[in-house]
Amino acid sequence: MSAAVLTFVFIGTAFVQITFGMLYVVTAECFPTTFRATALGMGSGLARVAGAVAPFIVQTVSDYLS
Repeated sequence: MSAAVLTFVFIGTAFVQITFGMLYVVTAECFPTTFRATALGMGSGLARVAGAVAPFIVQTVSDYLS
């Protein structure tokens, strides 16, 4: 893997981590107390799916560019 691709992967991972952290903070403040658990659960679930799919996307893009 080239240095440029590796750099973009690390930058993308950093943005995902930052967004994941912000999601927990913002979601807790935006929803009423009764919906907070559901909203946090949905956000956590979507983040886990995105984390599981991300390596496949990176591999596909890497194969496409090479």
